[in-house]
Amino acid sequence: MDLAGGPVPDDIDGFSLKDLLEGDPSNHPRQHALMFGQKCLTQRAIRTKQYKLIWNPTPEKRYHQEQIMNTKGKYFHKAWLEWVAAAKTDPDAKAKVNRVLIHPEFELYDVKADPYETDNLASDPERAALVKKLHGDLKESLKEMNDPVMRPRKK
Repeated sequence: MDLAGGPVPDDIDGFSLKDLLEGDPSNHPRQHALMFGQKCLTQRAIRTKQYKLIWNPTPEKRYHQEQIMNTKGKYFHKAWLEWVAAAKTDPDAKAKVNRVLIHPEFELYDVKADPYETDNLASDPERAALVKKLHGDLKESLKEMNDPVMRPRKK
């Protein structure tokens, strides 16, 4: 609404992106953005200009992408079954299938140097403080939003 020149109601929860879209990020109050996984994955992420930290609070759960993995789904793709079959004998295919199915608790990517997010830096000791800080910032934001991931788990 701000970009279009209209009045911005006081009860709007959010920030105008006008300055950012016009190339002036100096007035923007946020230093990061939050991202959320699908309902079948509790994945949460925080992104700065250089890094993206992905937090998988339930790394023991295998990821399930309903669109491509459900054989009765509207968008099921046979290629997934072909990859799974190939993974039984081909180590490269197995690594690729596991990259989809299995996620570590933390993934850290330098999105400037690695825009395709292929090199997970989360276990690099030199970046441990960065992982801790971004994880803390992420959890603080999730608490403010009353995100379900931050609620105590039922046993």
